[in-house]
Amino acid sequence: MSPWTPAHTAHCLVYPSVVFCPSGQPIKSSKMVEKLLEDASYQVQLKNPSEVQTPEQIDLEIVALDNLMLRIQNRRAEFCRARNQSALISSCLPAELIAEIFLSALAMSPSQVPSSSVATTLPLVLGQVCSAWRNLAWGLSELWDTFHCRISKGRCPAQARLLSEWLLRSHERPLSIRLSFLDDEFHWNDLGAPIDIVNVLNRHRHRWLALDLVLAPSWYEPLRMETTLDTLISLSLRPTASAFSAQRMDMFLLAHQLREISLSHHYLRNVHLNWDSLIKISFSTASVDEAVELVRRCNNLVTCILDELYPFEDEYALPLTPFSHRRIEVFHIGCRVNLDTEIFIILNCLALPSLHNLSIMLPEQVGNPLQTIGELITRSECPIQKLRIHGHTLLEQDMIDFLQSVKSLKSIEN
Repeated sequence: MSPWTPAHTAHCLVYPSVVFCPSGQPIKSSKMVEKLLEDASYQVQLKNPSEVQTPEQIDLEIVALDNLMLRIQNRRAEFCRARNQSALISSCLPAELIAEIFLSALAMSPSQVPSSSVATTLPLVLGQVCSAWRNLAWGLSELWDTFHCRISKGRCPAQARLLSEWLLRSHERPLSIRLSFLDDEFHWNDLGAPIDIVNVLNRHRHRWLALDLVLAPSWYEPLRMETTLDTLISLSLRPTASAFSAQRMDMFLLAHQLREISLSHHYLRNVHLNWDSLIKISFSTASVDEAVELVRRCNNLVTCILDELYPFEDEYALPLTPFSHRRIEVFHIGCRVNLDTEIFIILNCLALPSLHNLSIMLPEQVGNPLQTIGELITRSECPIQKLRIHGHTLLEQDMIDFLQSVKSLKSIEN
């Protein structure tokens, strides 16, 4: 029997004088179908229902008709394949142009949008169209070097095997990998969660360019390998279920080229990185003293984003006088709870001579923050151009007065 079964073919409903496709439109060549039904090669003699006497004979006729319809469907599938082969763009376009079309389609797919919940499946879909597309897609390493994988706990071993094949098709290209969970993340929040995916990734760690991982507790230990990560430049990490992790995070200490990192729900005392290599950092859920300590550690930081601040935890001592960070150009600080005092404490600890862009997220209930911001600008002698204050509504006259007092400032967004 042909591998094309009724479940895999586009069905036609066959009647004595007309054929309907799935679209509901009749096919005009009904005489051809009638001739096909009468064709002796199908070895079926069609009878009228009135000629059949017993229920057993009726059942036999139904089975015979089912077989005939299946043969017609199989023959139709053969003709469709032949027609598709003659119409393939691969028969009229150079392989290089088709490859560019494939890569453009991947770049525009939903899975390539940051924070999208859609997994990357386009390379596999392209390979299902025909053998020519499959051969081209399987050999196009650029299709396989950037992807988002959604992991299921029950299917983890099978997904690990698929991931291994996927990574082999990327050849030796640098890898941009994003992993997230299809299940509820609480199901992964234990030390016995599967590590098959991590083991596959570790075999290609010399090619990591960018990693975006939701870390299950069981993944920390296998990721600790004493090998350098010379190609890794971007890293984003958070624990499962956004639960604070007390595990030591030192597996990326040898990433000497790391430039960007995004962290949340980790304690700064447990994070070990080559801080001087970082030029951009986003740290959510840091305490006030952790935030100040983070700025102090990262001497080459250009962009600093501190979001969802937590209250002071007395883990690190605050400086008695403001300290200067000479490279930060973009600085964002924000909180969801009423921590306006703590935000002002952070600003009062800093001098930022290179600051161009300042963004602050405050609760609505706080007092006017412009005085503290003005003191920071005066102390820093910075060329600030943009100021954004969200959450707290400023009076129009206050904004006008502030713009007039800070000559370099071009806009205030509120």
